[in-house]
Amino acid sequence: MIKITDSQNRSILAEGRNYQMGFAFCKKVTDKKFETVQPISPCKDYLNDVVYSEHTGKKITACGLKYEKTGIFGDNAYLAFKIQPRQNDKGYEIKQTNGVREYNKDKENLSKNYKNIQTLLNYVEEGLKVEKTKVVKGSDDTFLAKADKFWTSKIYLTSLYSLLIRMGQFYDGKKSPKEFLDSYNDSLDLGLWQNAKIKVEKMLGGHLPEQPFDTFKTNSDVHFNSGIVATKFD
Repeated sequence: MIKITDSQNRSILAEGRNYQMGFAFCKKVTDKKFETVQPISPCKDYLNDVVYSEHTGKKITACGLKYEKTGIFGDNAYLAFKIQPRQNDKGYEIKQTNGVREYNKDKENLSKNYKNIQTLLNYVEEGLKVEKTKVVKGSDDTFLAKADKFWTSKIYLTSLYSLLIRMGQFYDGKKSPKEFLDSYNDSLDLGLWQNAKIKVEKMLGGHLPEQPFDTFKTNSDVHFNSGIVATKFD
């Protein structure tokens, strides 16, 4: 089994979303050992900060995270994800419009569906003509996606990639990936997907907007205004 070590301090973060699926980029130590370079956080905007720093070499501070380039990106990037409780808590039970979201049920569901996440990503990657992601189960209920460097070439692409993973935890494989994306209605990400879906269709049609890293003048710009929802595709 892949060992994923997470020694980062999540309590330093002022998370915009503080429960459910969390993400962190990893440093590859060996083929079987990986270490997170940031806390595994349900607020996936912290991924934006890491991508920015890795490409520009600049230190960045945003919402509690302090990060500077460590050289983790090569031909591939490694993204860890797992179901996270709220900070300083052991779980959650949250009433939503489509039922109750429970920590243990979400963990069980992810463990059951993680290979369907790979199928969903591969469907999009086939349309984009990108090397296909591999998703494996790691230690401590954590999963690892091996992504083509394409997904970290622009911040909005990393944002989309993590969104697809988070949506994909609810993909049971009974529909085609296209049918699942067309009919996605889980309240966890429905609002984000309604905005991103149109942009994905444009991407599959060959439209990939440039996103120069010097466009962002402040750290808060990178954190809040560089993802798939904020990026204009006109």
